[in-house]
Amino acid sequence: MTANPADLAGAADLANLADIVLTSPPSWWPPAPGVWIMAAALVAALAVALWRCLRRYQANAFLRRASTELDAVAARTWPDAAAMEAAISSILKRVAVVVYGRGRVAGLTGAAWTDFLARTTPAGHNPPRFVASPDAPEHSAQASAPVDRTGSPVAAAKGWVAARRAQGGKPGQSGKEA
Repeated sequence: MTANPADLAGAADLANLADIVLTSPPSWWPPAPGVWIMAAALVAALAVALWRCLRRYQANAFLRRASTELDAVAARTWPDAAAMEAAISSILKRVAVVVYGRGRVAGLTGAAWTDFLARTTPAGHNPPRFVASPDAPEHSAQASAPVDRTGSPVAAAKGWVAARRAQGGKPGQSGKEA
């Protein structure tokens, strides 16, 4: 049997074929324009978030200061409950003036002040209560009242201040008082 010349030509053609050359895989650098746009948007969003966090931190400086002062009140030895409660009330009034405005808070004293604190205390928190109110006419009779060593007046005041921090310390966003 003789070889078919067409078969011999086909075998020679197959022997001369080279492998398929694949292109190199695409590189990761430089990225496509869409990646640059997304990266720029992400950097801008992070910058805005950082700027807002910094502004909020600076705006809440008075709340951190009030909390530190309340810690100092709790650590100090007081001669009577009236002196301690006057210090707590003074700290709370400074916070309230910043949060709610001078016109709304500055004139509050005695029962009106404690009612305001009760109205602005969020649900689930105990409002700060003062047994020996420094504005009350019976203050001199209660001046020798024993100091509550359990820390409940300070704890309630710290809770009231912390509620202002959770709400961003902005007027009109606190508790039931709008």
